[in-house]
Amino acid sequence: MPEPITRIIARARRRLQGMYLWRRVIAVVGIVATFGALLLGIARRVIMPWAEPAVIVAVIGAVLVVFAWTLIRPPSRRRIALEVDQRLGGRDQISTAVELSERERRSAIENRQISRAASWAEARSLDGFGKLLPGWRVIALSVLAVGAAIALAVPASPADAALEDRQEIEEILDAQAVILEEAAEEAATEDIAERLREAAEELREAGSLDEAERLLGDTRQE
Repeated sequence: MPEPITRIIARARRRLQGMYLWRRVIAVVGIVATFGALLLGIARRVIMPWAEPAVIVAVIGAVLVVFAWTLIRPPSRRRIALEVDQRLGGRDQISTAVELSERERRSAIENRQISRAASWAEARSLDGFGKLLPGWRVIALSVLAVGAAIALAVPASPADAALEDRQEIEEILDAQAVILEEAAEEAATEDIAERLREAAEELREAGSLDEAERLLGDTRQE
């Protein structure tokens, strides 16, 4: 294949891969951020401590998948030739030249077609081939989705406050359970020690401070 055709196809391949990469990344980030915003909106009312990490992991994972997919599956030479013809007005010259160059035997007319395509490619730049980034509407929608996800993730929510309260209660109950376990080690009889250990286990499983106080009261009475 003539050098001018090989050169323009190589340049077009790099441009196409860049276009595919950026457009896919922006689209995928927008889609994942949209679903992430929905999840984070639910997480503001329902305790879901894994919601924010899940959204971050999903965005990073989606971007990595797009990068890998774009690099692993580059456009074929025929596809690039068609894109060059369509975007730069080649009138099927490059795609025809690529197809003819793959033949072992060619007629004089076919060789002239390849030569004309090479002459056309020699004087052709990639100006007008296409922009790397998609249209502003796609970018705006993706930015809006990301902004919504951030707006839902950053401010404290009622679910965050409930989670903090639950963690504080668990810490208090665990501390009380440790006291009971220490008392069990110093109990006068094995029956008392066993009851104290059972009370410590029940205390850790208590759902509220009121229930914990009731359990402690029962333990003291016994």
